[in-house]
Amino acid sequence: MEELQKKYVIKSFNSKSSRQKKLKFEEIDLSVYKSSAKCAAFVTSEDRILFWVKALQESFFDLLEDNDDYHIKWIDHLNSDDSGFQHIEMKVSRFTAAPDNRTTLVTITTYLTTGFVMCQGILFELWCSNEFPRLNEKIGPQCELVWDFSQIKVDAL
Repeated sequence: MEELQKKYVIKSFNSKSSRQKKLKFEEIDLSVYKSSAKCAAFVTSEDRILFWVKALQESFFDLLEDNDDYHIKWIDHLNSDDSGFQHIEMKVSRFTAAPDNRTTLVTITTYLTTGFVMCQGILFELWCSNEFPRLNEKIGPQCELVWDFSQIKVDAL
């Protein structure tokens, strides 16, 4: 986790868009988007976003461990002034019968500036029903105990 904290510096999240305001905190509601969009999303907090990144990283790379059929592409996107990372894309694809050809199954995009996490792709429903609950349980309350003592003022002492 320390490596992620050094690489991805999380600041206070920007204000939420109207679409984000409809999303639930770390819950997926498939009715937010049209089914033809093949996507689902949720929001998380500044304190928990890196726990989601870590859990996603571990789950995707565990998939690769003993399986040559899948390919994971991790893409870091810088913000407009190149001062930090805006979002991370994790693309899971599977090799097809044609040589050097892959089909993208899902893309998970994690926005480090807003806490918006979106899953898109042909297997998004499978990810939502199988992988999301497992990740959510893995993260659980463990990171609720993380305190940022730098924000506490002790002028009275």
